[in-house]
Amino acid sequence: MRDLLTDEGYLPHLFDGTDGTYQGIRAVSPAVVILDLPLTQSGAAWALLNRLSTDPALEHAAIVVCSGNETGLAEQSAALQRHTYAVLPTPFDLNDLTALLPRLIHQTAREHDRAARVS
Repeated sequence: MRDLLTDEGYLPHLFDGTDGTYQGIRAVSPAVVILDLPLTQSGAAWALLNRLSTDPALEHAAIVVCSGNETGLAEQSAALQRHTYAVLPTPFDLNDLTALLPRLIHQTAREHDRAARVS
């Protein structure tokens, strides 16, 4: 995925889900976070998702949730919809991801501009 995103002109930063992941994402302050939720031991990933979505410093970042854990996605569907996360059940076609990213970046930029004008 790193190669694909780089080839598409993005500057991906990869984190392995360990303790420094949240701080690393926060330090990078990305336009989009692609979070892969594992099939097993996904509690930590869901906790990370919650931290990311409630951090005011990251409110500008769109979040894409990828997971093959259909049960977990179903259990969390209300929260996923409430936060308007993009969801890509795995496996997914990489073309779906590359088509999704520009839309998310554009949408997030519009929302950020709108919020700045209201403030």
